[in-house]
Parts: sequence; C-alpha cells; structure tokens
Amino acid sequence: MTPLAWTSMATGCNPGKHGIYDFFEIDRTNYDLTTTDFTEMNRSAVWDIFDAEDIDAGVFNFPVAFPPPKVGSFFISGVPSESSQPITYPPELRQQLEGFDYEVQPDETAPEGLERYFEAISDHASTQGEVLKTLIEDNDLDHCWAVFMDIDWAQHYLWDAEIDGENAVDRLYRLIDDIVGELLGVVDDDVTVVVVSDHGARPI
Repeated sequence: MTPLAWTSMATGCNPGKHGIYDFFEIDRTNYDLTTTDFTEMNRSAVWDIFDAEDIDAGVFNFPVAFPPPKVGSFFISGVPSESSQPITYPPELRQQLEGFDYEVQPDETAPEGLERYFEAISDHASTQGEVLKTLIEDNDLDHCWAVFMDIDWAQHYLWDAEIDGENAVDRLYRLIDDIVGELLGVVDDDVTVVVVSDHGARPI
C-alpha cells in the first residue's frame, strides 16, 4: 500500500520498524479512525538526515507526511492531507501555492464521468508540474523528491478507459513524461535522476 511503501523508501526500514501501516489509524478503544500522524514515525527519513547535515532538500507532495517536517528548502505534504490544512514548510510557502490554485488532490474524487475525471487528474498533474518547476528554479537544491499521485489514480480508476481513442493510462503517462522532461530542463545535466513506483497497479 502507498503509505507504508513510500515510508519504507524514505526510511530504508520495513513497516515493523518505522510504524506506518496505512493512511489511517484505529483507536482500539472506540474504533474511531484518525489520519496517521507522521510525527509518530519510529525512524528518521532521508530528509531528516539531510537537514541534520545542512543539505538542502525539497520534498514535494509526499504521501502520509503530515504535518510537514522541517527541511532545508521546502516540504509539501501529500495525501491524505487536505489543501485546507497547513501542508507546507516553511508555512509562508502556502501563499505561493495558492497563486497556482494548488490542490493536494483534484476535486473529482470518483470517476462519475471518465472523460471528466481524466481531465481533472490531467489538469492536476500539469499544475503540480508547474509548481514543482518553479520551486526547483527558486531554490538551490541538493536533493529533490517529488511524487505524482495522478498516475496512481489513473491506473486504479481508468485502467481500460479510452479518451479520444487512446487508453487513458497511456495518455496520462505521456503527460507525466512531458512534465518530467520539463523538470529535467531546469536542472544541471550531471544530476542523478531516479524514477520509482511505490507499487504495481490494477483496476479498483
């Protein structure tokens, strides 16, 4: 699952050691669900180590990372946090995001109409790409970790859907590929780039 997979990558530890298992936690006394508190993670993440060593890191849209931890340059929390929450470090970065109409996730949360849903996640990915490109240009980063959740949503909800005669997942991958190309255009040629997925995919 997304929460434990990304946290395992960020810490180098399995869930039994870092303590993150899901988007939510259950209070076993009354069975209430609460959003997982990232501050209760039992291990340091790679950006914590960078911060301790004065290495400037920027982390963008990272899942189950709320409240956003202190890092050298910036940290923006991803799902399941909401745009109305304090999702940025430093806090004043929030105002810059509002200038882009930034949202953690698109308004369309269920594909009532496949074309409408595809348009929503495509617009969302494009906006996130614009924001991330601006942040990379505005900061002298040693390390940047960005997560694009729109691929996940497309694969879960639009696996066999067609948009204008083309598979929706293929089409979104092409969009993300274009976004990655634009991001590579604003970093030095000697930057090491790693592309990773947190899990495989299938229709929900």
